[in-house]
Amino acid sequence: MREYILAAACISTLVFAAFFGSYAGTHFQLNSGGLQQGNGLLLHAANNPEGKTPKADSYNTFWSKVDDDPISYFTEWLTVFTGFLFLSSAIQIGFLVRADRTSRIASEAAKKSADIASKTLAASNRPWIKVNTNINGPLTYEKFAPYLSFEFVLENVGKSPAKSAYIYFEVRCQTLSDDKPFYPLRRIRELVESARKQSEYPFGFTVFEGTPISQKIGTYVVDIDVAKCIETDSYINPVLMGTVVYKSEFDDVPHVTGFVFDIMRNPVPRPLTIAKNRFPGAIFPDEGDVPRADLRLHQNAFNGSYAD
Repeated sequence: MREYILAAACISTLVFAAFFGSYAGTHFQLNSGGLQQGNGLLLHAANNPEGKTPKADSYNTFWSKVDDDPISYFTEWLTVFTGFLFLSSAIQIGFLVRADRTSRIASEAAKKSADIASKTLAASNRPWIKVNTNINGPLTYEKFAPYLSFEFVLENVGKSPAKSAYIYFEVRCQTLSDDKPFYPLRRIRELVESARKQSEYPFGFTVFEGTPISQKIGTYVVDIDVAKCIETDSYINPVLMGTVVYKSEFDDVPHVTGFVFDIMRNPVPRPLTIAKNRFPGAIFPDEGDVPRADLRLHQNAFNGSYAD
């Protein structure tokens, strides 16, 4: 920018010098050369009675007219310096446009760097909820549907408290022989999106780093899914799907941790499975309740675990 100011000052000085010199020359010629110019005009009229303008005298070229006419002389130099002023102004405008473009690029780069730094700061110091899930009781067949109890241990492995943490989960039966099969991966995505839309969680709690929180919750398996599974496969394949939604001090965007587990029996042969040639790891309702020690969680084949 200093170069632009210096160039503008030089141009202004040249224009002032040209104007001052032209004005001084004009004033001098008007005072001292007026009589000489008048005598020249009288001599020209005496030698040219017919009024014809000679082509080879002192007025036959533009430069001789300029020398004899101060106004033309001033106008000539004013035009020349005006042209130089226009040219320099155009160059200066080009430099200013280029400087503006460079400044805009630098501003956008600085903004992008600031955004990256802000996201890095948030990612490095935000909370991260890890969910450890365990079966907390036996599988019982009650009046409505099979009932299961779970223990969810929420552990904050981040560097700041997690606010308004809340657990959404359900147990569905997976069947692949139905016309409209149930896909756990699709359902966990629906649960995650539904949890994100919740603005506040009135029953949520705060999870501090290094202080795990345990939640023991029971639920029924969806009875419609149970009926389909028994009808088509004669056994049930419960799938536990859920998500923990929470907030951070660094932003207002809900963060989630999703999980998907298959609920299975220990693959130990039992008298009824041997007699009916059944897979011992499956859960058959005609065998009755399943003890807690005989149940296990297995990572779902679709791997619906998710965290952001």
